[in-house]
Amino acid sequence: MTPENTESFVRSILGDDDLHPVTLTVNGQSWQGWQKGRLKEGAFKESDVFAAHLKTKANRDSVEQAWRLCHGRDIRLWINGTGSLFAIPQMPALAIPACERVGTHNSWDREEDALREVQDTLAEIYHHCPFEILYAGTASLNAAFLEPITRQQAEMFAELINRIAFETENEWLGELADRGEIEADENGVPQGNIQTLADCLQQKQALHLYWD
Repeated sequence: MTPENTESFVRSILGDDDLHPVTLTVNGQSWQGWQKGRLKEGAFKESDVFAAHLKTKANRDSVEQAWRLCHGRDIRLWINGTGSLFAIPQMPALAIPACERVGTHNSWDREEDALREVQDTLAEIYHHCPFEILYAGTASLNAAFLEPITRQQAEMFAELINRIAFETENEWLGELADRGEIEADENGVPQGNIQTLADCLQQKQALHLYWD
């Protein structure tokens, strides 16, 4: 696909308003693409892709369709912590956590260690089952697996997630706690165990990380 065709495709997904070129650099390597603050009216139900993905099945299907279309053209499409949306051709999915410094929220003097731990963990998960990142910020990450994960993989990923975000307030655990299916501690943190997290990974076919 030529650069002109790629831009035309991105505009067909995101719309023309407030779309401008951007260059992102990670560890000395740069990629060129596009950035915007809001999605095209009607493309999704909300401007916040993360929220849209989590709310209704119709929204989730619409969002995932766009991600899969972009994936088929080797375009990474994600929203970050500032609400900006990026469409970056040929950028590896695993470069996004470094670009957005995922996991460094409240890490103070160990930001680089935290970033490396998150990157290593996500790389191990990706090695077993690739995913597309939908949202990435310093305090959270949301990604959808490209192929269904097995129970064995779900349990493995749950163990890995627990190492880097053991106090994670994952959306799925929060939902279970709200319904009284699992308990929450005095701070409202869901007390789901590894098997609970594995259940959610396998059911949602997605992973969510959150650092308070």
